[in-house]
Amino acid sequence: MKKTVLLILTMASLVTTGWAQTAPKTMAVDMTALLRDYYEAKQDFEKFQSAVDSANEQIAMMQEEIQTVLEPVQDLQARAVNENQQFTEDSAQQAAAELASIQADFNQRRESLVQFQQQTQQNLSNREQQIISLHMKRIRDVVTDYAETNGYEIVLNQAAGIVFVKDSFDKTTEILAILNADAPAEG
Repeated sequence: MKKTVLLILTMASLVTTGWAQTAPKTMAVDMTALLRDYYEAKQDFEKFQSAVDSANEQIAMMQEEIQTVLEPVQDLQARAVNENQQFTEDSAQQAAAELASIQADFNQRRESLVQFQQQTQQNLSNREQQIISLHMKRIRDVVTDYAETNGYEIVLNQAAGIVFVKDSFDKTTEILAILNADAPAEG
């Protein structure tokens, strides 16, 4: 009987001294929504979109220039067909040289376009990653500060595949308010 009472007292002591731990205080945020709605990120992404639009315009202009290179070929073909022109050996050689020159110019311009597209895509991709990294660092800092200030021990990212989070755990709106506190007034 003494052993049973001693065992019960020991268990009660362990429970009250830490074995019965409470669940950690947890909050959740949607990092994707924070990045999307953070005013500084929005501004940078708008500038980025302008750069994308400008690059697309340059590519379209280069494509149009490439098409104009082919116009003399079409003119040469039309002249030969419409005029039922008989090519002499000299005129055939001249036409062949003209076609070779046009083909070389076309190939050079097409290669320049491909290189420009690849380089532009790489530059734009790098810039987009820089924007994301810059703003995600700021967002993480604000989330961490909020969690520490409010006694949270675990922060979950809803955008990382959490199926359900009770609204009371979701602090995205509060974090977004902190991030956008110094946003200029829209007008």
